[in-house]
Amino acid sequence: MGLYYIGEVIKRTRESMGMTQEELSEGICTTETLSRIETGKRTPNRANFKALMERMGRCGEKYFPHIRVESYKKMEQWEKILKLNQSHQFEEALMELEDFEEHLDLEDKVNRQAVMRMRVLCRYNLGEISAKEKRVKLNEALRFTIPYWDGKNIPKGVFTRTECGIVCNIAVSYMQEENYQEALDIMRQMQKYFETTRMNEEEKCVSEGLLLSNLAQCLGRSGETEEALEIEEKEAKRYMKHDMAGRLYGSLYHIAYGMEIQHMDEEVCKEKLVQAYCIADFVGDVRMKAHIQEHFEERYGELEI
Repeated sequence: MGLYYIGEVIKRTRESMGMTQEELSEGICTTETLSRIETGKRTPNRANFKALMERMGRCGEKYFPHIRVESYKKMEQWEKILKLNQSHQFEEALMELEDFEEHLDLEDKVNRQAVMRMRVLCRYNLGEISAKEKRVKLNEALRFTIPYWDGKNIPKGVFTRTECGIVCNIAVSYMQEENYQEALDIMRQMQKYFETTRMNEEEKCVSEGLLLSNLAQCLGRSGETEEALEIEEKEAKRYMKHDMAGRLYGSLYHIAYGMEIQHMDEEVCKEKLVQAYCIADFVGDVRMKAHIQEHFEERYGELEI
């Protein structure tokens, strides 16, 4: 199912609607069966899942993909766009996005939301829009699927990977304006959401990892270096466990930076920076590779690999 276990989608949606298990299950299944579904002890068939979600006024299909395409080739193209963005190749990502959109159903809110988010992130990173303009556009994108989103308070329910990413991006826009309190308020809400929601572990690593990486940066910038370092070290271990090289080098760099601020072992700091540099080189992130090299040489002299 992707990000969530089916039972978690049903449970959290039911709770957000203020419905009891008896009210939801009537005429569809027994209350005992619904209870077993919500606790993960039983999996509903597709018809029952659809019926339960429709009774709550929701479309269960929303929780399957984070973008809807008709061919594996188009999904590969979308994954390519995501990787270009992650490796800071923003101009290339925008060019690929233009081609991708030509054959995409943009009447679908899920698709329109994902594409709008990607365009906004790339344009901000290319210096075409401000942090405030980015936030306005991201709020607009989030309201495609969460019309009651007020810009600051995380509503009850479950969220797609794209929705989780947008909320995190909105928080980061405040951080980029040095409004750390607003950023931390949103990030702490999302942190609690991930801590209290059952998810597929590898998928959770993607969405929660994005949040925690940015939370650590925000904490570091606001002077909470110790907690920031604890978060990054935990995330680095998780990225290694799931072979997520595209996320690992960022964590290693931030660990080294946090250790430097706390005046910890210089040799360990250098080792972390070298590891981050090599992984950035491996995944093709030219921008981050250059940034790590500049950081290293400012503090320790020539970087020798």
